[in-house]
Amino acid sequence: MWLSFESWMKPNEDKCVEIPALYPHMDPLPVVEYTISIHTGDQMVGRSTGQMYICIEGENGETGKRVVNVSDSDVLSFGKGQIDVFTVKAVFLGQLQKIALGFKKLESDSWFLEKIIVKEDYTCSRSTFYYNDWITSVPGGEFTESIVLLTESAVELKEINSFNSPTKGEWQLQVLGTPTLDEDTDLSVVVFGKHEKSAPQNVTNLNYDPFLLSLGNIGKIMKASFLCTGLTSGRKLHLHKMRMRDVDTNQEIGFYPEKVYLPGEDCSENVAEVAVVLPNQPPLKGVTYSVYIRTGDFPASSTDTDVFITIYGENGDSCKRRLNGSLLPRVFDKGKINFFRIKAVDLGMLSRVHIEHKAVGYGAGWYLDQITIQELDKADIKYLFPCQRWLDTAINDKQTDCEVKLLGKFNRSNEKLLTSSEGTINIILVTDDIPSPGTNFTVYVTICCEKGNYEPVGFGNVTLTRVRSIETLELNGSLGSIQKVRLEMQDGEKDSNWFCKMVQLQHVQTGEIIEFPFLQTLGKKENNLVAELPVLKPSGPFLQVKTYSFISISQAPKQIQIQICFILVWIHGQHWKKSYMQTESMSFKTVGFQLEAVDIGVIHELLIEKEKPTNLQLEKAVVEEGSFIKNKYIFIAQPWKKEKTKMMSMTLQVTETKNDNRSGDLHNEMQSMTSDGEWIIHLSISSEEIQISEIQQHNLHWIIVFYGDKGRSIPLRLEEQNLDQWKDRLTYKVNLTHDLGEIFKVRLGIEHRHEDLGHLFLYHLRMQNTRTLDTFNQSINKILPLSLSGDRWIEVPAEWPLRASLSAVTYSVTVYVSDTVEKKDKLHIGICLHGKHGDTGHRDLNGQHVIDGNEEQLFTAILDAVELGEVHQADISMRSSDDCTLFIKRIHVKESSKKTLYLFNVEESFSIEGGGPETRKEVVISQVVYDQEEETDNSLLLTSNQTKTEEENLVEHKIIVYTGDGRGAGTNANVFITLFYETGESFGRVQLKRPLEDINPFQNGQVDTFIISTKDIGKISHIQIGHDGKGLGNGWFLDKVEIIKESTEETAVFSCNRWLAEDEDDGRTVIQLYP
Repeated sequence: MWLSFESWMKPNEDKCVEIPALYPHMDPLPVVEYTISIHTGDQMVGRSTGQMYICIEGENGETGKRVVNVSDSDVLSFGKGQIDVFTVKAVFLGQLQKIALGFKKLESDSWFLEKIIVKEDYTCSRSTFYYNDWITSVPGGEFTESIVLLTESAVELKEINSFNSPTKGEWQLQVLGTPTLDEDTDLSVVVFGKHEKSAPQNVTNLNYDPFLLSLGNIGKIMKASFLCTGLTSGRKLHLHKMRMRDVDTNQEIGFYPEKVYLPGEDCSENVAEVAVVLPNQPPLKGVTYSVYIRTGDFPASSTDTDVFITIYGENGDSCKRRLNGSLLPRVFDKGKINFFRIKAVDLGMLSRVHIEHKAVGYGAGWYLDQITIQELDKADIKYLFPCQRWLDTAINDKQTDCEVKLLGKFNRSNEKLLTSSEGTINIILVTDDIPSPGTNFTVYVTICCEKGNYEPVGFGNVTLTRVRSIETLELNGSLGSIQKVRLEMQDGEKDSNWFCKMVQLQHVQTGEIIEFPFLQTLGKKENNLVAELPVLKPSGPFLQVKTYSFISISQAPKQIQIQICFILVWIHGQHWKKSYMQTESMSFKTVGFQLEAVDIGVIHELLIEKEKPTNLQLEKAVVEEGSFIKNKYIFIAQPWKKEKTKMMSMTLQVTETKNDNRSGDLHNEMQSMTSDGEWIIHLSISSEEIQISEIQQHNLHWIIVFYGDKGRSIPLRLEEQNLDQWKDRLTYKVNLTHDLGEIFKVRLGIEHRHEDLGHLFLYHLRMQNTRTLDTFNQSINKILPLSLSGDRWIEVPAEWPLRASLSAVTYSVTVYVSDTVEKKDKLHIGICLHGKHGDTGHRDLNGQHVIDGNEEQLFTAILDAVELGEVHQADISMRSSDDCTLFIKRIHVKESSKKTLYLFNVEESFSIEGGGPETRKEVVISQVVYDQEEETDNSLLLTSNQTKTEEENLVEHKIIVYTGDGRGAGTNANVFITLFYETGESFGRVQLKRPLEDINPFQNGQVDTFIISTKDIGKISHIQIGHDGKGLGNGWFLDKVEIIKESTEETAVFSCNRWLAEDEDDGRTVIQLYP
């Protein structure tokens, strides 16, 4: 390597010169001049004289020891309160970290160093190193070195001359990358400006040869996004550097990526972003966004299709990204949260997201509940985007994409302000630097609390043109904690408008801030004068913003212009009021308008006002709540009441309420389903014991049975199997020759089992009718044994959007036979249960043979199946390898969910021929026993293989739960516990719901006590405790659990001391603890 200095070494300047290394694939680091300000303290004897060297260290290395001199002299004098300025030139150090300062004094005085400030113009940074201590050395001795660490850093932006020359938005782009593009790779670039973004344009080469981009008037450039498709497997693009030049003005800007690869590190990201580097401001930083997608809990809410998201913020958007996780299952499952990470250039404050999928067909869609996004390095702050709608081509508006607005941000660091009801708060209105954000009219902010509202705080037209406006409000404690903020613009001229970016409430005493990101324009031009946002508490729950539609049925002699004000009065903890103004041009019969407001709960009363001169006769009024599932409140008109003002009013009570949540209103046409034709079946599996290739080698054949409301199919063999792009999913085709109506369940199993195979984990099933496109998605998450022992069938309930579905249940089957049966080891018994909703199919009873006290032999088994309804028949089958005789006394079938016992009396002897055909017997129901005992939250049911214990044999356990006292440690989720004993038995799950303290359980620093009764069967070996994740901010920090056996006062302590949260630690919400 050759380094060409070509530099004069002048005695009155720095005696050291640095130059950067040159590499062909990247721009060199610049040489930067650092301005160093030495601040001497103002102590009485803080001055000194001596020699000094300084060494600055940053993330890119250090300057080396530089001897500081002034006017060809290296002897320096530092006076009391004096500031001495020096300069050092060095290759750019990056973020500064520390300074090594050496001092050798010539006199006996000591030197008090207050601080050192280092500035440089390349990134406009200002770094401060506080010392505030004496620097001592022996006069005439060696240098004494002191290390001063970085205390704070900031950016000092400087104005530079803008490029005012006219431009057509034509730019030349140079990109250097490896390897070169091939004909199958499609690489495009999108350039983001302050005002908008460019259209995607092709990148023609990666050789640093310039090519033309047409950007148009997008404003000051902030970043560029590269989008790549068509890369072959295992191939990556590495982008080294980029540069752009305006063809008209010759302005040049650079992009300096450090590690930009396509696809990304996890091979799933086909978008890479780089920030522009400008001389007057630091580049935008790279941010990793954690995205949490919560799927709804309705039937058929889940989907396994590809989902795409675009995140929007102040600095543009993220471009469309596929949500592609690296872990299984790759399914958006009902009631679950999926987690993803997206890398992008800092988007600033987020405002909205666009989400979409391409699946077509009834049931192929998805119910999206909400999206939560946070920056990886800002775990305390989360953005909430509630959706709560179907994205399905056969439901409601038939759209598979939607745009979701930001509801708000919640921050774990401001919990005191969320619960505070006293003190002084600053109300801060924040506009944006958009053209003409202000207004000539007054804007009011109303703080709405639990027990009422404070008087509106007005912001006059002078302050509203500023970026930030501040007013003060005293909280008196009588109204409780803050629930929401209302923003209202005074009615004015037709074209008046005002943009509000945010309202901030700052508690003066604590400094905590709650932010309400309105991000909308108010004014008559926008037909929007009022907006509301709720307070979001990390522990939840939170209120939604809903759409309210007001419709009046009226009579007027001619078209008139009137002003209507209606006030909704409701019960939501207390008696509140809400008012809105609306001007409408009315025709003869009806008038209506919509508004958005924070959920007001159940509406009880409506107040309508009109101006006295108008001749308006109101017949009735209707208020509709919600967008998809609507509630209607109907009010019959009363006579107008004259007020002292120029208005007339009418106060109405609700006369009728309609809950329009019927499925038929949401599912277009809701015609009867047909099921005949070809079905494509995708079966997702996973196994550590057997690979998919082994399934093909062993010629394992799946059998499937369809059940519909018009009957069931014969067992169908799935012949054609192919691996698709997921590598863990088998695809089959099957043809139903007859219409079974609406499919309500399928039964899936293996035709023949094998001795030498292990188990398969089936985690998802997807079926689609190629004619109707009706699609059924269901997570299975069950293990299917492939060996000769174990149940080889799995039943899956079919769930369809907005239709009722059956549940999966467990049936405990016990066959009582005479204990005189011979060669019982050669005997195999099977059973098929029949009910209102079909049958279970033939299932083997391979449970352990047990001899009870009545000299009876029991054959038992647990059947997992879709609920049958009322069981009315049991088909018993018997086979043996040797001749034998079997006497069956009776059959007991118990359904766990309903605690119902079905009794089948047989009392018959069967002769079974060894190696011959199966012997079968159909038995009808003899008796049904309904257990009336209800399961309670804090009581424990015995497991299916246990008999009921006498009440006097039960013992009480005191469960004491300690919640951590850290920020956000509490939870509103449902908490469950299971007890495990040294005998191998267990009791639970039990919900811990009603503590003895009679308070809301599991809050910060709280100790909650519960009592449960269990069978006395020994010492507790360990417990399992966790929660179901319901509610916003549902994470829980569990400190420990104490369990005290009341009868003996024996105590066991189970320490936890960790988070149980999906977004903390390892993401677990359930954990096993040992004493």
